[in-house]
Amino acid sequence: MSELGRLYANLSNGMHTMAQPLTVLRSAVAACAMPGLTEEARQFYLNVSSEQVERACAQFQSMQELLIAIQNPAACAPIDLSELLASLAESQKEICGESDVGMEIVASETLRPILGDKERTLQSLVAVLRIAVSLSKSGGTVALLVTFRMDAIALIVQNKHTHGRNLSSSERLSLSVAETNILSQGGSYELTPDPFRVTLTLPIQDADPATDKDSLHGQSTVQCR
Repeated sequence: MSELGRLYANLSNGMHTMAQPLTVLRSAVAACAMPGLTEEARQFYLNVSSEQVERACAQFQSMQELLIAIQNPAACAPIDLSELLASLAESQKEICGESDVGMEIVASETLRPILGDKERTLQSLVAVLRIAVSLSKSGGTVALLVTFRMDAIALIVQNKHTHGRNLSSSERLSLSVAETNILSQGGSYELTPDPFRVTLTLPIQDADPATDKDSLHGQSTVQCR
């Protein structure tokens, strides 16, 4: 699919996704205004309305992130992969939420810097991990595997067990943002829906003996495209 075709498909899915909570919200608000409604029923519809507002806000944010990734070139610099993985490990509670799903990171002891946009890469990984958690069985574990692929590093988020359902429109929207963020850096994106597996691939930073230590920590920045 061309870049323009992918954009149209993602925007179409995003608009469809945002219509869903707004439709439910409209019905809940109308029901809340019905005469003779018990206080318990009114509170129920208020709770539904609040949930749908939060859902719509999250989807609007995803659409905004999608357009930002499309309109603005990624600013690429060497990324310390160890620091990136440490940030993910520290965010495990935030990623897994109230679920009893665990998260494990499996990586080589020697991690070379990758070339990419750290903010976009981290944003993509968090989004994909959250979806993997939501698709996991109770007590399950989501794995992030870091593997070498010639001159690139693959970041693989996977769920070992099948989940037996289609991805929701909200999940597809989040994945389209992750895909756009990775492609904007000159990387690649692969998805297997069930068992859930997403592979994000980014190039390894070419090590130059003459490069000083500071430039390896992102002070020398270039655009990916």
